[in-house]
Amino acid sequence: MSSVFFACKQQELRMDPEYYSSDEEDRIYNSMVPVPPAGTKPLVSFDYAIKHLLRSKSDYEILESFISSILTHYGGPEIEILELLESETNKGSKKEKGSLVDMLVKDKKGNKYIVEIERNIKRSFFHKALYTTSRTIVDSLAAGMDYSTIKKVYHINLLYFTPDKNMSSLCRGKTIYHDINNEEIDIVLELDERDRNGNKIVVHASNVTPDYFIISIPEFEKSESTSVLEDWFYILKNDTVPEIEHLPQSCIKKIENKLTYLKLPEEKKNAYQRYILRQTEKQIDINRARREGKEEGIKEGEEKAKKEFDQKNQERKRRKISNRVADGLGPDDIKKIFCDDSDYDEAEIDKMIKEAKNSRSRATRSHG
Repeated sequence: MSSVFFACKQQELRMDPEYYSSDEEDRIYNSMVPVPPAGTKPLVSFDYAIKHLLRSKSDYEILESFISSILTHYGGPEIEILELLESETNKGSKKEKGSLVDMLVKDKKGNKYIVEIERNIKRSFFHKALYTTSRTIVDSLAAGMDYSTIKKVYHINLLYFTPDKNMSSLCRGKTIYHDINNEEIDIVLELDERDRNGNKIVVHASNVTPDYFIISIPEFEKSESTSVLEDWFYILKNDTVPEIEHLPQSCIKKIENKLTYLKLPEEKKNAYQRYILRQTEKQIDINRARREGKEEGIKEGEEKAKKEFDQKNQERKRRKISNRVADGLGPDDIKKIFCDDSDYDEAEIDKMIKEAKNSRSRATRSHG
């Protein structure tokens, strides 16, 4: 793709023109409208859909299927979404950081599900997940409410990078309480209380503390899926519906109808292209900064190593000449010894001889 065409495409999408190499230009444009495998329909990326498209009750089936595929993988239940909650809360002062998430939904049991997306490498995503989860819990508890009304929060991180080389495509984190003498048993607390029906209240710690799910999109490598969860991983990575689906047909049709790129109105197509272009520009900027930082670090390292070598070399030469002065040799004799060494010059030798004599004089006076 020519630079002229790319500049025109930037202008068409109202983007500020910047310099890119031809390879980067090709990669940016190709990522704007991915070429789907034969027999599939291109979808807008799921991270964009989460942020901009899946906001109505008619689309809850898509979100329910996605979240349920993760929970059922670990033996949990399928969920039924009750409502989409406001994704920014700020009960404190205006200066206090709000709980910003890409998607926050509540199911019919009152449990909450946070979905956050990170396209660019961010090592602090663990810290952000803890913050948003904690803030969601705190904000759900009105002043004076009983702590027992707190509902479980599930935090789902969609990462478009690999946070750890040893990590698989899906990891789960949760808090486990166990007896010091038996690490295999999760503690179940039976309170000496009764509910309205007279049944003893039993508290499972795992039903109170948050669960964290980390999905690394690049780590999913299968070309064919064998489960609903892998269907979703395929969709997340390829922006297409797999040819052999395990998702319910009603959900497949909703995904295709809602997320098919070709069916988007022209205005939304342009908005989606601008979004993808901005994300790619960010990644290029990050890569460029990382490359420049690495080059600068190498240069600084080389300069530091050269400086340290020069300092050690100077000290080595001073010791040699100081030893000759200590042996009682005069300047002419010392110069003869080092005259054939290209590492020394006559002015430097004179200076070091003078320094050595002054040092010996000071040492003699201090001892006297």
